[in-house]
Amino acid sequence: MTSQCCFCVPLKAGVVIVSLIWLIYGIYMVISNAINLNDPEKYDPDLRNVNAFQMYSITIIVLYGLMTIGAIFGLFTITLANTSNMLFIYTKIAYVILAIEIISSVMGFIVIILFSSPILLTYLVIVAVFSITISVHFVMVISAYAHRRERKETATNDNKLDVL
Repeated sequence: MTSQCCFCVPLKAGVVIVSLIWLIYGIYMVISNAINLNDPEKYDPDLRNVNAFQMYSITIIVLYGLMTIGAIFGLFTITLANTSNMLFIYTKIAYVILAIEIISSVMGFIVIILFSSPILLTYLVIVAVFSITISVHFVMVISAYAHRRERKETATNDNKLDVL
């Protein structure tokens, strides 16, 4: 298990930072794809693949909308309901967010292939590898913090029992 986020940030602060990154990224993706949905000619001047582009944009809006909701839940959990049970739920949500990143990357590859753009494909591969790798690390940070919190709660409960 990891003991710090990005090798230098304490776990609790790392979970807050991760949640904020996912929140901002999710909002950005929802807004940018909503804007792109209204202007398909920007990416497909011939409008040959407009239906595929619209389906892609709608799917991305839904997926990243879910990511945004998950990040809000994470911020709520870490600030107001900082218990191991809630953190384990957030860990499961983090796995869903990781799956969203993977699905989004695969969908991006398909759309790029439809638009036949090798430059965008290279860019997408680099971005996908980075975002999936960092998301895996983020999930590990959240899971590590949940486990640490559980150990702390168990130790506190054991100390209370020793006093009795």
